[in-house]
Amino acid sequence: MRKITTILLSLFLILMLSGCKFLPLSDEEAGVEPDKSETEDLNDLKEKIDKLSGKETIDEDEEEVDEEEDEVDEEEVDKEELEEEVKKVDKEEEDEVKKVELVEVKDTKSTYKGENLITVDNPSNKITISKEPVQFKGTVSPNVTKIVVTQTYADDLSIASAADIYELKNFKAGDEEFSYGASRDWDNLNYGENYYEFKAYFEDGSTKTTNRTLTLYYGDNTIKVTSPTNAQTFQSGPIEFKGNVSPSATKIVVTASGGNDSYTDVYQLKDYENGDDTFVYRAGTDWGNLATGNNTYQFDAYFDDGSVKTDLVEISYLVSGGGVVTTEFDGCGKMSKYAGKDWYSSFTNSVAYLVAQGYNNEVQEMCYSSNDNLVIGLVSGDYCAVGKAFKYETDTKKLAVASFTNVGEGCYGQMTEFGKRSGNIIPITGVFGDAGYAATYYYDYNFISNKITLKKSYGYNADEGEDSGEWTYY
Repeated sequence: MRKITTILLSLFLILMLSGCKFLPLSDEEAGVEPDKSETEDLNDLKEKIDKLSGKETIDEDEEEVDEEEDEVDEEEVDKEELEEEVKKVDKEEEDEVKKVELVEVKDTKSTYKGENLITVDNPSNKITISKEPVQFKGTVSPNVTKIVVTQTYADDLSIASAADIYELKNFKAGDEEFSYGASRDWDNLNYGENYYEFKAYFEDGSTKTTNRTLTLYYGDNTIKVTSPTNAQTFQSGPIEFKGNVSPSATKIVVTASGGNDSYTDVYQLKDYENGDDTFVYRAGTDWGNLATGNNTYQFDAYFDDGSVKTDLVEISYLVSGGGVVTTEFDGCGKMSKYAGKDWYSSFTNSVAYLVAQGYNNEVQEMCYSSNDNLVIGLVSGDYCAVGKAFKYETDTKKLAVASFTNVGEGCYGQMTEFGKRSGNIIPITGVFGDAGYAATYYYDYNFISNKITLKKSYGYNADEGEDSGEWTYY
């Protein structure tokens, strides 16, 4: 402000001085004595001008100019910092614009003109599983904006109850694939039947749904052939096998082998589907899975959790006399009952080593078939041992010891007597007792294939009585 005032006063002085040139000649110049009052006035004016334009004012003005220059320098620094901030903000805005542009590029899929589509590709519909979590995967058309999954399940009253509604978080508009996981831990999977609705929302405002039904099986994965029984003999075919399996099985493969010609046949059941709890398999000579002699059938069930369970059945297929088994036993009894037979001496020599191993050192029971020249018998085992069953051909003097299909290490009932024969199966009863515990064991003896299968047992505490026991099945 002082600087401006100084300049204005200087201008004023210049104007005053320059104006003097246009005035008439002074009294002095005109040869007239000057007026003293005018001279005094002029001197006063000069003093005022000197004060206004003096050194003190100039020094103050210079200080003010320096301060203003400092302020200008500070303003220039602030300006540089401001320019840097502006550049930074501009870059951030540019980045945001780029992000928006990227999203807008993806959204250009809204130009899709095809059919509105949603499908679940995996797993298949109406399957039964035992392993979790289960992963659903599917495809959609690119004009889907969101997908919502609703899971319901059948409760104990068989009423569908809403359990879980979930919008897929990882799915973004424009995606053409989606996934969804289900587990009991996530509260969107329950034992029994579960129903899943996959609902797609499209850009045109329409919706479309697809559904999946899935059953979570509760229990152990097992397979069991219920018929025919193990070691059974047949005189004609075809033979039909039936069984039960956990519904979580994905497939069943049967391997048939044996026979006098040593064949092998592997077959996956075509009619079995995941979710079924029963199965059927047929064997016949024309199909290459049945032959004369002993035949073994191995049933392998493959489950969704990767496990494999197996059940094994052995049968005999023998055709004699037009399809009729001709063996007829005369009844059973002690070994001494047959002492008068011409084969008795050679028989006792052949069976001597078995008798030596027996707990009672004798054949417990034996039966004779004269038309087939065949003797069958039992030798009891030592303590905790099952014993031996055998058959002896009286014409060839050959003795063969029966094998067991499912008896391993451990204590089992000692075989003591034959039961009533049914076809090629002769029941055998065994007993076991120790320290107040008693049990009866029941075996099936296939005298044709010469194999024994433990079927069941009944054990009880002797102090509590026979009615206090329980059955065990093998």
